[in-house]
Amino acid sequence: MYLYLSHTLEINTPSYGNSSKVKIDTARAIKNGDTSNEHTLSFSNHISTHVDAPYHFDDFGKSLDEYEPDFWICNSPFLIEKEFIPEEIISFEMLEGELLKIPKETDCLLLKTGFEKFRNEIDVYSFKNPSVSPEIAIWLRNNYNLKFFGIDYISISSRANRELGRETHKAFLYNTYNGITIHRNPILLLEDMKLENLFSSPKKIIICPLIFTKSDGAPTTILAEL
Repeated sequence: MYLYLSHTLEINTPSYGNSSKVKIDTARAIKNGDTSNEHTLSFSNHISTHVDAPYHFDDFGKSLDEYEPDFWICNSPFLIEKEFIPEEIISFEMLEGELLKIPKETDCLLLKTGFEKFRNEIDVYSFKNPSVSPEIAIWLRNNYNLKFFGIDYISISSRANRELGRETHKAFLYNTYNGITIHRNPILLLEDMKLENLFSSPKKIIICPLIFTKSDGAPTTILAEL
C-alpha cells in the first residue's frame, strides 16, 4: 500500500509569509469548443510540498538536476512524532531522546509535529511555524548519512525567527558551517509535507521533484510504501 506524503497543488496553497500564490488558468477547454483540455500554471518553486537543494542557499551547491535517479529512492525512512507549538524553536535538547533512537541505516528522517492542522489558518501556518535549530542539522550530518529531512509545516525557517531559519538552512545544505568543513553530504529538505495519515515509519519513500535546469528547489510528489 502506498500513501501520498505531498499536498495537491491548488490555488489556495499556502506559501511562506503568504508571499506567493499558485495560478492555474484554463488555456483550452472542450466545453468551450476546443479539441482538448489544457491549463497553464504559475507558481514559485518553493511552494506546496517541495524539496530544497544545496544550491538554494549556496552558489556552489548541487542543484536538483545534478542528482542521479536512484538518489530519490529512500529504503530506510524513519518517523519521529512530537508536537510543537507556534513559533517554538526546536532545540537539540527537546528532541535528543527521539534523535538517539534513529537507526544508523536511516536515509530519510521525517519529523511529524502535528502543525499541519494549521494549514488552513494562513496567519499561523505561513508566519508562526516552529523552527529547527542549526545544532540539530549539524548533529544529524555528523552522525548519520541522511539524504533528506522532512517536516509537516511550511519551512525549516519561520517568519517569527527568520535569521535562525537562514542559519538552519545553511547547516543542512552547506559543505561548511561557521568556517568548519562538514565531511558528510548535505541533507536536502522536504518542506510542507503531508504527514497527518502517517503513523509509523514507512518501508520506502519515493520522491519525485519537478526537475528543471539549475533547480534550487521544486514542488515534489512524495509516495510512501507502508
